[in-house]
Amino acid sequence: MKRILFAMLLMPTFGLAQNNAKFHHLLSQDIITSAGFQLSAKTSHYTKDGVIIEDSKTMYIGDDVVRKCVLATDGKGGISVDFWQITDNINAGSPDIVNKNTSTLLFVLKDGRGKVGDPTKVINVPFRTWTWSIGTTPVRYRFATDSSVSTVSAALSLSFSFGRTFGFSNITSRGMNNYSITPALFVGILSADLKKETVKTPLGWEAKKKASQTNPAFSYGVSVTGARNNLGLVLSLGFDYMVGNNNKLWSYQGKPWIGLGINTSLGILK
Repeated sequence: MKRILFAMLLMPTFGLAQNNAKFHHLLSQDIITSAGFQLSAKTSHYTKDGVIIEDSKTMYIGDDVVRKCVLATDGKGGISVDFWQITDNINAGSPDIVNKNTSTLLFVLKDGRGKVGDPTKVINVPFRTWTWSIGTTPVRYRFATDSSVSTVSAALSLSFSFGRTFGFSNITSRGMNNYSITPALFVGILSADLKKETVKTPLGWEAKKKASQTNPAFSYGVSVTGARNNLGLVLSLGFDYMVGNNNKLWSYQGKPWIGLGINTSLGILK
């Protein structure tokens, strides 16, 4: 059993394509304050001589308010904040609190480090997104049936999955690391072999001297992906249903299987 699981770890679940919808961070004043950061809005104005003067003002999210936004680092110590459209009237009359009437200024998070000897500060901000992907699970661990033993089977397969991603970004002025978990549903197709070792009546199959054959099969199930940036570990639980000639003889028909592998196509979380 240990050898089987080790072999599965060595065989990756390949991600062929991936995308996301409505990716956003969830920023609150408590998160900013507890991490020792400050939200600032960069402003600029012209003097009488036509010289541009750049300045900044401290801004706030507001009490008991969570704002959707997208955070990004520029590699030069800057953490930009791009707020989503605000449609509610919360704090709409407050000039120092981000609200729907606030000008679309350049917002940044500052860590307040004044000296080189000050420690680097870290802010952890949760994010959410909907994620879809196209991939393949080349190996599956199949449990024993009345007529077939448990085994790791290899097959050509293609699946489509859709799920909700929950995570957080670990951010400093130097960069960002993203950690996430994505529960998802998937459907797919694969090839499955009918032979003496995989049929419900192996003796009858052998007696009739039937040759091995390959049929298409449909699969569905659930998966969970735990990831750091663009590298993820995928655990899948699925069920396969063979179609075609002699499909009812397949001993793994409708039986559960487990897939374990590595996803390296999480491009949204670089």
